[in-house]
Amino acid sequence: MIVTASVLLQSTTLAVTLSNTLGGEISSNSSPAPDDMGAVVEVGILAIAMIASIAACWRWRFLTVPSEASGRVPVDPPIGALAMLSIYVLGIICASVVSGVLPESTRSDPDWSRLILGVLANTFQCVGAIGFLVSRLAVQGPRACATTPRALKEGAIGFIVVVPLVFAVAAMLGALLPVFGLPKAPEVSHKTLEILRAKSDALFTWTTLAHVVVLVPLAEELLWRGLMQPSMRAVGLPPMAAILATSALFAAIHWTSIPDAGRVTGLAMLVLLSTALGILRDRTGGVLAPALAHGLFNAMNVAMALRS
Repeated sequence: MIVTASVLLQSTTLAVTLSNTLGGEISSNSSPAPDDMGAVVEVGILAIAMIASIAACWRWRFLTVPSEASGRVPVDPPIGALAMLSIYVLGIICASVVSGVLPESTRSDPDWSRLILGVLANTFQCVGAIGFLVSRLAVQGPRACATTPRALKEGAIGFIVVVPLVFAVAAMLGALLPVFGLPKAPEVSHKTLEILRAKSDALFTWTTLAHVVVLVPLAEELLWRGLMQPSMRAVGLPPMAAILATSALFAAIHWTSIPDAGRVTGLAMLVLLSTALGILRDRTGGVLAPALAHGLFNAMNVAMALRS
C-alpha cells in the first residue's frame, strides 16, 4: 500500500508532563525541575490555544455545514464510491509498473524507490480523479463552488483552527494511554518522518517535502473529499454523518502506516483532521480549501520532525 497519510508527530514533551502530573510525580510539596517548568508552560500554552481554537470554531461557525451539496458530485453514488476505490488501487498498480523500468541505481535504494512509487501513484490518482469529476459521470451540485480567494482563506483559517485541537488530542492521549497500561506513542509516528530524520540527503528531503505538501494533499482530497464524501452525501447520509464516515474510512486506510504503539493517537488525530477537511470541502464546494489545510499540516509536521 502506498503511504499517503497526513504525516503525524506526537507531542511527547507535553505527553510526559501530563503523564507525570496524572501519575502524581509532580506534587504540591515539591518544586518542579526547570525542564518540568518549561513543559508545564507548554501545556499551558496548548490549553490556551485549544480554548482559542474552540472559540474560533464557535465564532466562525466552523461546524455549520450546508444542507445542500456543492461543487461537482457523482451522478450515481455507488459509481462515485467505486470510482474512488478503483482510481486509488489503479494508481498504485500503474505506479508499480512504471517504477519497474526505472534505473537499477534508483530501485536499489529502498527510500528513493518508495518515494518515487508514491509520487507516481499520487500523480495517476490525481489524473484519474480529475478525469472523473470533469466527465459526464459527475454534475454540478445545487450550490456553486466558492471563489478561489475565499477557498484559500477558508483553508488557511481551517488549518489555524484545527491544529491546536489535533495536538491537544495527541498530548492528552499520550498522557492517558500509559496510565491505563497501554504503550506510549513514539515521538515520530509515521514512516515518512522516520526516513527523513534518518536520511541526510538534501535532494531527497526537498523532493519528499514537495510530495507530502503538494501532491499527497491534492491526491487524497480529490479522492476522499472530491469523490467519496459527495457519494456518501448523495446516498442520503446527513452532511456531518457523511463527513464522519469518510473520516473513519480515511483513518482506517492508513492503519499500516502508523506504528503499533502510536496507532490509537495517530488514528484519533487523523479522524479529527479529516473531519475538519471534510467540513472545508462542504463549506467551499471544492477540494482547494481542504488541500491547502492538509498541505500546511503536513509541512508543519515535516518541519517539526527535522528540527527535533
